[in-house]
Amino acid sequence: MLCGQMRIVESSPAASIATGVSAGNSRLTPVRQFTLLLGAALVIGTIALGGALAFLLQRHLEDETIKLTQREIEVHFRDVFGDTVFTGPLDNATAARFDPMVKTHFGIYDIVQLRLYTTSGQMIYNYLPGLIPPPGTPPEAFAQTPNLSPEHLGHIRQAASSGPLTERTTMGADENVLKKRLTSVLEVYVPIKRNGTVIGVAEAYRDISRQEAETRRMQLAAAGIVTLGSVALFIALSGVFRDSTRRLRRQSEALSRSFDELVAAHGQSLEALAAALETRDRETEGHSVRVTQYSRALGEALGLSADELAALQSGALLHDIGKIGVPDAILRKPGPLLSHEWEQMRRHPEIGSSMVGRIAFLETALPVVRHHHERFDGAGYPDRLESAGIPLTARIFAVADTFDAMTSNRPYRRAVPIPEAREEIAKSSGSQFDPHVVEAFLSISEVRLAEIRGQTTSLLQLPYAPAPVLTAIDAAG
Repeated sequence: MLCGQMRIVESSPAASIATGVSAGNSRLTPVRQFTLLLGAALVIGTIALGGALAFLLQRHLEDETIKLTQREIEVHFRDVFGDTVFTGPLDNATAARFDPMVKTHFGIYDIVQLRLYTTSGQMIYNYLPGLIPPPGTPPEAFAQTPNLSPEHLGHIRQAASSGPLTERTTMGADENVLKKRLTSVLEVYVPIKRNGTVIGVAEAYRDISRQEAETRRMQLAAAGIVTLGSVALFIALSGVFRDSTRRLRRQSEALSRSFDELVAAHGQSLEALAAALETRDRETEGHSVRVTQYSRALGEALGLSADELAALQSGALLHDIGKIGVPDAILRKPGPLLSHEWEQMRRHPEIGSSMVGRIAFLETALPVVRHHHERFDGAGYPDRLESAGIPLTARIFAVADTFDAMTSNRPYRRAVPIPEAREEIAKSSGSQFDPHVVEAFLSISEVRLAEIRGQTTSLLQLPYAPAPVLTAIDAAG
């Protein structure tokens, strides 16, 4: 059994999701963000759609009113007068007969003012008398209509030459038959034709306040319908999103549980492999756990990421797994090894990497398993890598492995005190070890190293004879 406890650090999508949601709780959850964005989008959409409907209804009102006014004027005036009507002002008798007819026909259409002009802009009739020269006016005086502005004349001549013309305007109380101020008036200039020829122009002012009031009611009704539809859509989409979020949360939790189980199985597999080795090499029992914890502390001091720490720990736990392929006579030999025995012992990184390389989820452990006996100066094995060519996790582990070997009892010598072991590590900086890694290792306090050391104890309590202090180079074997 392994002594102490070991944890392999893993990162997972499920854990990332949970972390992201937890961090988001201090601000806005995804549900609240979606609700706010959906609400804002629907409000903007409602305003835009309501505005478009209001504009279209208003345009429809104006277009229909214009068409109706033009049609009624054309129908009533096309056949009422002869060709000679638009040659001069109407006499009093004709105008007197014409007034009630105009009032009868146009009162129902809310026409509050009507004037008739010749195509040149000479006024021949005004529903409100006062602008027409009296009968008997000489032609030269009749040709210049009083109180008619150039803009007004331009509208009349434009209607006579190119067709109907409309404008929105207001009227004072003295300008219309209702004798009150009007703020919603449609000003219409309609050409009057006989046999396809324009013989005059009618200028009509129509009070459209009733139509606008009706339009406003229609706009309010349309706005209400659009608003209710938006609210219903908001409720429906919010419900769908909440249901989807709940399903995703449940799936995320299930994924997280599955991942936790996978991580646990992963760790158990590593522990089983390490335990298989320690059943053969009981003299180093607890070494794998201790060196894993030393490696983690050193990795944290170097600022490794969670994924890098997980790879380092996996490699540290399995670094000597290749010793399973070393014969017991060599592995358990109490005395020094002969040269050919050292050759077999030094093959354990290659054996280990061959074993681990066949297991996909242990792929990240390969750099440590294969290269933990490489030296910074290139004198190590099995590939004689040097400096930055050695994987960082292997350079970190080499320091942790040597430190544990030096501070652990062996049959041929006692453990070196922690301060002396640190000194030996420092002496080998730049030769056996990466100086940057050694600097980080020395930044870890002796108290922390002692705590890690105390977390695991060997099951073998054998009396050891005093032995000379090993150097870091000797301990690395």
